[in-house]
Amino acid sequence: MLKEAMAESVKELMKGMAAPPEKVYPEYMNQKLACEYLGMNRSYLYQKAARNEIPVYKNGNRNFFKKTELNAWIESNRIRPASEYKPLPIRK
Repeated sequence: MLKEAMAESVKELMKGMAAPPEKVYPEYMNQKLACEYLGMNRSYLYQKAARNEIPVYKNGNRNFFKKTELNAWIESNRIRPASEYKPLPIRK
């Protein structure tokens, strides 16, 4: 009986320990949010924007980044694994 009561208590505790919800980012983000979203340092993101290597919108001296464009930029920089390359033919 005690074992059943403890098992029930553990189940109740586990319900309250659900994973926290993922953070929802807005479609347009300032530099701080974009850094958090991409997992980048602020100076690195600023350099990428200054070199036009990453899509950026400017309003005065402030940079804004569009979430869908950041996702497209990430996907465009994908490096294919060796398993996706066709083997070269062997020459004799």
